[in-house]
Amino acid sequence: MPMLLATKQIDGYIAWQPFVSIGTESGIARLVVYSGQLPPAGSNIDHPVVFSCRNDLLEQNPDLVTA
Repeated sequence: MPMLLATKQIDGYIAWQPFVSIGTESGIARLVVYSGQLPPAGSNIDHPVVFSCRNDLLEQNPDLVTA
């Protein structure tokens, strides 16, 4: 997934470790939200997944990403 993000074949992904750290530590992705923060409230507490997206997508479309 990080490679697809880096080559702009995808805009973002929802994944688990190590894909989260690979994307963020390499500077390819920015962590946007943890699954526990997604609606409905309290439904994903034990589901350690995060949404990551390309840095340029987040910078150019912050409202879209946060929506």
